[in-house]
Amino acid sequence: MDINMDYIAQLCNILEHKTLNRGAFDALIKTRGGRRFLEYESKCRSEVNGEDIHRELSRVIVEDGYRDRYQFHRVKEELVQFKRDIEYIRNNHRYMVDTALRKVYRIVPKHMAIKAKIYLYIGGIDGGFTLNRKDIFINYGQYIGRMDDLIGILSHELYHCRQILLEDRIKYMLRLGFRVKRSIYEVMGRIIEEGIACLIQYGPVLQKDDPINGLTRRNLLLRRREFNLLNNILLDIGGAGLDYEKISQLNIYIIGYHMISTIYNSEGVLILDHWTEYLEYKQIIGMYMEVCQNDGIGTGFTGEVEKSIETYIL
Repeated sequence: MDINMDYIAQLCNILEHKTLNRGAFDALIKTRGGRRFLEYESKCRSEVNGEDIHRELSRVIVEDGYRDRYQFHRVKEELVQFKRDIEYIRNNHRYMVDTALRKVYRIVPKHMAIKAKIYLYIGGIDGGFTLNRKDIFINYGQYIGRMDDLIGILSHELYHCRQILLEDRIKYMLRLGFRVKRSIYEVMGRIIEEGIACLIQYGPVLQKDDPINGLTRRNLLLRRREFNLLNNILLDIGGAGLDYEKISQLNIYIIGYHMISTIYNSEGVLILDHWTEYLEYKQIIGMYMEVCQNDGIGTGFTGEVEKSIETYIL
């Protein structure tokens, strides 16, 4: 697997000039990373479009000290380091991908193939995203000068690209069932997916805070707020259904990492294979509740939600 750097190489070229050439900007947006960045930002923020990005980037180039909403100013401020990073990645991309894959295969069974196309882009506040389990887009602006962290987020996204057998995907679709069960699966499945990806990225004990996705040691200690919100979301499902506004406020990384690291630190990796290979979450949620009970710690779920879990999941 290679790392496509067309976008960041073109951005580097643009930032070395004193004005923004329209042709150079169009070439930036036409790269694969540029197109997906624009699509992704447009979905997240309705006011985003190519002209807005052009205006913001142009101001960063022309106005010293201007801080734009897409974080291009951070690249300008660290342009020397940015150029060093581009050269390093060009020369060491295979080592970086192999190192990330080794992290993934500590959790993922060796027989599962992982294939992806990897693109670096810059813009926005997110760390990266994966499309269709095959295309990885990493916001390199968040990782300038931090190669270890770049490998970490790459390992996280590579987990999402594991190849699940067609028959297991079909079984997954059939398991969704009626509305309540399907909605619970949508929420809890996403939490488990991101929780395992975070376990791969950070290890079983969080040693360093990651402000990009809000996964910090302090937030883990104060996870009650997130569980309260999750309880409300799950209770709403039985009535009005999924509240996507509430879901957008939920930090699934905190909840997912807490649940999965709790299981892993007690039971090891094999229990996680139920989700990694087959997208089954019953055994994992059941084990989480069992570990919490055995260790005398709260699950974070209310009694009413635990009853719903026993009814619809276990």
